[in-house]
Amino acid sequence: MGSLLGIVAAWGLGQAVNQIAADSFLKDLPGFDLMLFPIGSLATIVAVILVITFLAGTLPARRAAKLDPIDALRYE
Repeated sequence: MGSLLGIVAAWGLGQAVNQIAADSFLKDLPGFDLMLFPIGSLATIVAVILVITFLAGTLPARRAAKLDPIDALRYE
């Protein structure tokens, strides 16, 4: 969900910056975009983030599941 919100926010900000730039200092260059967000790059970034977060949650939980509950609760 956070990745989706981040992508939408970045896209909206990019569109606003492109519009402001096109109306001011880039008015002589029609069709030139200052900020572009290719779908392939976004999908790759989101996939990498999903893998990292999955491993960050799964690996410690898997290790904790193998422990004896009494040993895990004992603090020495």
